Amino acid sequence: MEGDGVARAATNNESGVGEGTSSQYPFPPKALVEIHSHSAPPPEPSSNSFSCFGTIWSKTTTLPSLEESNRVQLYDSTQPRSQQLKLLNLQLSQVFAAVVDALRLGKPHETVKQHVELIENILINMHHLINTFRIDMARLEVAKLLEDQCRERLELVKKLEAQIEHVELLKQQ
Repeated sequence: MEGDGVARAATNNESGVGEGTSSQYPFPPKALVEIHSHSAPPPEPSSNSFSCFGTIWSKTTTLPSLEESNRVQLYDSTQPRSQQLKLLNLQLSQVFAAVVDALRLGKPHETVKQHVELIENILINMHHLINTFRIDMARLEVAKLLEDQCRERLELVKKLEAQIEHVELLKQQ
């Protein structure tokens, strides 16, 4: 009996949602489905900042410099970023080895603490340097997407032209 009611509910669906499915719950009202199927994204905030989960966010996202973050910049900005990242990685491994040696030899706590602070600063510098790559990566990704769209549209145009030629040949016969 219960299965018959479920089947009847699936066939008597007024909203058109979930045709052919079976559920123990009734279908949502048609008006509710229509409201949520055509919902637009919320409007963009009119001011330069907005609140989300109790935190104020800015619409302009700029990467703060290390000096603004009260950190020492350990790399040369005039050199290629990839080369500087390799140098920071090498420096990180050298300082880590120094920490291990200091711990092994039982050196004073202050020495180890200085090395750990330097490791922290190196990692923050590496993170900052990697974040500077994001802008270029995003630009390249957008360029690739546009190239793919252009290629797809050209392929579609070629298919349509071939179809038009085929129809014209059929008309002439």
